[in-house]
Amino acid sequence: IKRRLRYDKIMVNSETFQRAVNAVGEVIKEAINRDNVVENAKISELAKTEVCNFLTQYAGERHEGRSGPFSRSIKGFRAHIMSELPFFTYITPLYNLKGNFLEIVLTKNTKIRAITDREYMRIVDTDKPLKKIEHHQKRLRFVIEHRASVKVRQPLNEAKDEYALVTNLIRLICNGMPEFGQIYLLDSAQLNVVNIQIVESRESTPQPHRFVTLAPKDKDLLIRKYCNVKAKFEKGKSQFLANSIARFGMACRHINPSNKIVDYVISLESLLIEGSGESTLKLAHRTSALCAENDKERLFVWEFMKSVYKFRSGIVHKSSETPFIVNSKTLSIDEVTHKLDRLTSRAILRMNSVMDTVESKYKILGFLDRSIYDKSLFIELQKHWE
Repeated sequence: IKRRLRYDKIMVNSETFQRAVNAVGEVIKEAINRDNVVENAKISELAKTEVCNFLTQYAGERHEGRSGPFSRSIKGFRAHIMSELPFFTYITPLYNLKGNFLEIVLTKNTKIRAITDREYMRIVDTDKPLKKIEHHQKRLRFVIEHRASVKVRQPLNEAKDEYALVTNLIRLICNGMPEFGQIYLLDSAQLNVVNIQIVESRESTPQPHRFVTLAPKDKDLLIRKYCNVKAKFEKGKSQFLANSIARFGMACRHINPSNKIVDYVISLESLLIEGSGESTLKLAHRTSALCAENDKERLFVWEFMKSVYKFRSGIVHKSSETPFIVNSKTLSIDEVTHKLDRLTSRAILRMNSVMDTVESKYKILGFLDRSIYDKSLFIELQKHWE
């Protein structure tokens, strides 16, 4: 319908169509062209496209047979013109996630929402025989949507950074394995008659045994943590926190346990080590101070981290694996990766909480070093992450 509208000379040359184009052109100028985002010469062509979009949307709404097709069409069209034209709207499938919600609004430009039928058919390719559709695609329920301003130099990279942060925060909070996949550009999230095109063919193979269910309390926590972390990033003094979260996400996605351990250790080093010359003992000491709940656990974490770092050094420098022995007990590599996953996620979340009050990494590390010997300081630190 849209193609026929656009190239039907009788239609596009009619007085009514031209009046519509002119009217929409004036709205577009007001909505998106205050800062010359779109050249004036292109306004008329853009307005013509948008009039065709509206008429096609209206035809689709009428075809559904429900009452009020014009009201629904004009509502979506107005939202499309006023809020979307200055932006690129990207979506990516969010695999391995369950929950009883329609959307989670993280910011005005980033949200998790239910996938539409049209998006599902485009992403999953429902023309395939059912047995050839991947199991994780059959269970796909949500997408992450991000709107990047047309003024941004690399909007697609901005979207990828957002997708990585959202999935990593879900992993930190819920101990699951959410994954994002290929990235699509929507011509509109408000009108369901426009194009959806792949802009990056990112392959993703979600692990089916690490499904995440977002409960109402998890949704609220995710929103708070996302806003809290983003605020720190925007101040420009928490690159070490960003690096630690990114490495944690990389560790989670590895299939090989040895690779997992190496990236978990790098994540902790980004968080708790100030300079390249600092020792294994400092990493073990600070991880113990930050993550352990009592004296017995502090001693275990201290011994555990020394063994982990020894293993990591063997992999990095010698390409060999040394056994894990903690307090005369040998741990399996699966036990180690599980414990390290929980320690790293706890360290990141607690460090983030302390940074709400103490912004300097140097000061926080100093407090951690002293807290083992100063119980009052340790109790003070605990208040931040409780």
